[in-house]
Amino acid sequence: MRAPLHHTAHPLLAAAGLLYLVGVPFGLLAFFDERPHSVVLGGLPYLVESTATLAGSVCLLLGVVALGSHEGPRGAGLGGAALAGGVVALVAHCFVTGVHAFLQPYLAVHAPQTLDLPPDGTLAVGFFGSLVVYVVGMVALAVSGLRSGVLPRGAAVLLAAGAIGTFGGPFASVLLGAGTLWAGVAGLRRRAVPRV
Repeated sequence: MRAPLHHTAHPLLAAAGLLYLVGVPFGLLAFFDERPHSVVLGGLPYLVESTATLAGSVCLLLGVVALGSHEGPRGAGLGGAALAGGVVALVAHCFVTGVHAFLQPYLAVHAPQTLDLPPDGTLAVGFFGSLVVYVVGMVALAVSGLRSGVLPRGAAVLLAAGAIGTFGGPFASVLLGAGTLWAGVAGLRRRAVPRV
């Protein structure tokens, strides 16, 4: 029996990829802006990029949950541990992107001095811990998707590279967006081809 979200997996993956890619030019504008951090985080490019990334992360999370009921050409699905790791990774990523989309612009207006200082120990541990969970979970998900055939080879490689590249700024969104869009479109095309 198929899960209720089964047919939504590939449209959600494609939507996530488009949202990530839409945010890239705005992320680059914010990334190369040399004004103080608090000013950049209150600007329109950052707001557009962070909102698009958050929406893409939510779509990707729901798409991965729906992908759990899919099987590759050899009849294998995503491994349970990899699927769980991917879901936990994306929940952590949604948390981080939510902070970027809502908390940082709020602080840019109401407490800008907090954004121009390096994060203290507790905040840094939580933030970087979430990023490590995200990278490990997404790489495990990509490897499982590659082995089972649930994800196309190129898409899986781009997803893993995008997750690993997260520490490199907005350039990772290009890889993540391209891989996610590729996975979504490939799944939609497979579904559109009638079975003989």
